[in-house]
Amino acid sequence: MINILRLSILSLILTAFVSPCRAQTQAEMNAGAMTELQAAQVKLDGVIGEIRKNYRDDSTFLKQLEATQKAWEAFRDSQIRLRYPVGKGENAREIYGSVYPVCEARAKIVLVNARSKQLQPWLDGMEEGDVCAGSIKTH
Repeated sequence: MINILRLSILSLILTAFVSPCRAQTQAEMNAGAMTELQAAQVKLDGVIGEIRKNYRDDSTFLKQLEATQKAWEAFRDSQIRLRYPVGKGENAREIYGSVYPVCEARAKIVLVNARSKQLQPWLDGMEEGDVCAGSIKTH
């Protein structure tokens, strides 16, 4: 849990220094959006790492976690393609403009942050007696 807190603080620091809100050029906005996306991904990776650590003795769970994460990544990428469809031989920047990298990064940030929140119950645990807890450990 401490690692997640450290990652969250790092995320806030990075966002404060390389925020698209402070950017003056498209390149700066693109870089700021990518920095925010990387910070969100670092947080998600930290959540997954903590879950792996907490459930290290449950190989069946860990295999399912890996399969689910792989499926989620495919969903994330598919969701971005749905939002910003690009035909064969087409260029996304030509279709959606020079701001496309910012828009794509922002859409991914929303999805990555949602995934972190989805996985949080495996770190927080469930109340004793919750018959629907499944693989989530109880307090």
